[in-house]
Amino acid sequence: MDIPTYLVAGFLNTTIIGPLLGLVIAFGEEYGWRGYLQGELVKLGRVKGVLWVGVIWGVWHAPAVAM
Repeated sequence: MDIPTYLVAGFLNTTIIGPLLGLVIAFGEEYGWRGYLQGELVKLGRVKGVLWVGVIWGVWHAPAVAM
């Protein structure tokens, strides 16, 4: 009995390609928030900069959370 090609493709997508792509996207987002934005906002002071990053992050992700 042959396994349909779409089942194999779906399995590979779910187990290998999806998580790897998710890692790349998550790393890019984290690098942007922490590496760039927090570095720029630390000029306002350490606590203020971190709080502003949190506020901006929350506003940016609010539509996804609301879904």
